Amino acid sequence: MNGQPSRPIYRKHPVRNRSFMRRIILGVTGQATFRGVTALGSVLVIPALIHGWGVRGYGEWIALTALLSYMAYSNFGIVSTSMSEMIMASAAEDYERAARVFQMSINLIVYVIAPLLLCFIIIVDLSPALYFLKLTTINHTDAAIITDIVAAQFVLLTTRGILIAILY
Repeated sequence: MNGQPSRPIYRKHPVRNRSFMRRIILGVTGQATFRGVTALGSVLVIPALIHGWGVRGYGEWIALTALLSYMAYSNFGIVSTSMSEMIMASAAEDYERAARVFQMSINLIVYVIAPLLLCFIIIVDLSPALYFLKLTTINHTDAAIITDIVAAQFVLLTTRGILIAILY
């Protein structure tokens, strides 16, 4: 009609397309590097642990890390949920809501997740839970230190996830 096309013509925005491709390339490169380093770490750590502790000590390490894997449930999936909510709020240009979600996420880490993990490590460190694993190569003090470090790692990884979420 009137020589006009029936659909609007969308022109590619060169700056946006370059920025998008740059983010895609950086994201893929970052993920590939992270996965490569993680895989390489696993390949190198296992023989080192077996060499240092023997097969029995390595088995104790696996048993201890299996017990500590329950700490992963402590963040309740807050990182992905918060990230999605912050992205939706930012897309809607509701930056106040995005800031509130960020603040709520940090509050949950400080006031819920960290104390929950603190309770977990106190229970594991002071209870006979480590004795039930029948650890002989890894002594109780070392197992308690490992427990504490893993708990700190979970808090830091959750915090890092929230901080990375604001970049999106």
